Amino acid sequence: KFALGIMLLAAGFAVLSLGASLAGDQGRTSLVWLLLGYALITGGELSLSPVGLSMVTRLAPARLVGTMMGIWFLSMAFAEYIAGLIAKLTSAPETSVSIHTLSPIATIDLYGYVFTQIAVIAGAAGCALLIISPWLQRLIRRNVDNR
Repeated sequence: KFALGIMLLAAGFAVLSLGASLAGDQGRTSLVWLLLGYALITGGELSLSPVGLSMVTRLAPARLVGTMMGIWFLSMAFAEYIAGLIAKLTSAPETSVSIHTLSPIATIDLYGYVFTQIAVIAGAAGCALLIISPWLQRLIRRNVDNR
C-alpha cells in the first residue's frame, strides 16, 4: 500500500503536468486536470499515512513507540520544508516586472517541468518500493515473530 500511495502521487503530478502541457494560448487549462491531480495525490496520501503510522507502532520496541511516532511526525515537518524548496522551483524568474503582472503563459512551462520531475522521481521511488516489498515483508514478519 505504501508503494501504491507513492505511485498515486506520481500519477497525480503526471496529470498536473499533462494539464499544463495542454494549456491554451493564454496559458489556461481545464479545472478537471487540477481536480483529478489533487484527487490522485490525496488518494496516495490516504494510502500512505495509515500504513506508515501502523508500521511505526507495530515495529518499534514498546518502550520507544512514543518516540518513534514523534520522529514520524517530525519527518512530516522536514517534508513540508522540502515542499517549500520545491515550491521555489516553480517561482517566476525575477524581473523588473512585478510578479502579479505575469501572465499564466509566462509560467505554465515552468510548472509543467517541475510537475514532470516530481512525477518521475515519485514514480521511480514507487517502483523501487514495489520491487523490494517482498523482501521488506519478510523482514517485518521475522521482526514481529521474534518478539
